[in-house]
Amino acid sequence: MITISIEVLRRDQGDADDCAVLKEGTFKQPFPLARIAPGTSVQWKVKRGRQGDTFKVIFLNGSPFPDSTEITERSKPMIASVVGTFKYQVYLTDGKTHKTYAVDHCPILDTDD
Repeated sequence: MITISIEVLRRDQGDADDCAVLKEGTFKQPFPLARIAPGTSVQWKVKRGRQGDTFKVIFLNGSPFPDSTEITERSKPMIASVVGTFKYQVYLTDGKTHKTYAVDHCPILDTDD
């Protein structure tokens, strides 16, 4: 089974004068590209989350999972059975502040032999 972590920076980090400062809501994970073989079980989990954190993973151009285009923290691991390159959007809602953070650049899940 493959677990794709969702990790959000919850406060600004770095020197404000530095152009590389990371702003609140920046996703540290998921990584931009995940390659898996068809038949692989996949799940998403919040890494170092807070109690009450929720998330949605929404596929934008089809899905490697034939019966699901949206995944949440309540979803069970799913078997990727459709071959292709799929873009997805991740949203995490902070359990304490109820702010929703979104990945700016869509990650890709590539299923191929």
